[in-house]
Amino acid sequence: GFVTLNLDLTNSSAVTEYQLKQGNFWQRMQEIANIDFYLIYMDKFNKLNYVPHPMFQASLPTSVFTITSSHLLEPLQFIRRNTESVGQIKLHGATPQGLQISGKYPANPTAGPIISKSDYLATSSALMTTIATRMYKFENRDYTITAKLPVAVGLLLDLLDRIAVTYTSTVDGITWSAKKFWISKITVELKENFNAQTTLVLDAEAS
Repeated sequence: GFVTLNLDLTNSSAVTEYQLKQGNFWQRMQEIANIDFYLIYMDKFNKLNYVPHPMFQASLPTSVFTITSSHLLEPLQFIRRNTESVGQIKLHGATPQGLQISGKYPANPTAGPIISKSDYLATSSALMTTIATRMYKFENRDYTITAKLPVAVGLLLDLLDRIAVTYTSTVDGITWSAKKFWISKITVELKENFNAQTTLVLDAEAS
């Protein structure tokens, strides 16, 4: 079908030539996206998106939906992440012209291991620092959750929509008031008697 494009090239590296020797075209596109710590995906409107995670935008969008206990078919499922999984990201690479460049974030390491990566292609050291910033903040997000909702509400949502969650669980030590998450996966299952169930996987917004 017809595909429209949403390509954010402002903070991405220029790829002027890329040889496809093995694998398929989509795998190579994902490799290019990984260079910039970008996301590449097709949305429900058949649009090809190549963008950094929107949680890193200077101006964040308003939440499209607030999940509360009243919306849930069962309690939220939690993956409690280590917010000190990365202490610093250091990147080393070159420009398309062969100039050696590097970037890091934060300037001084925090608690956690220092991760060093090489063989990056970027247009400047400033862009390398931007990529390192995205990596550091995303890896140190505090929760990934799964929410099961009635009916096909997932058809009204899209990947990378911003969601607010208001939820309390004494057992899990959780008290959230409009805590922000981003949709990373949507599943809509058809059930008996024309019913449906939506499952959302959400990543906490990195601070």
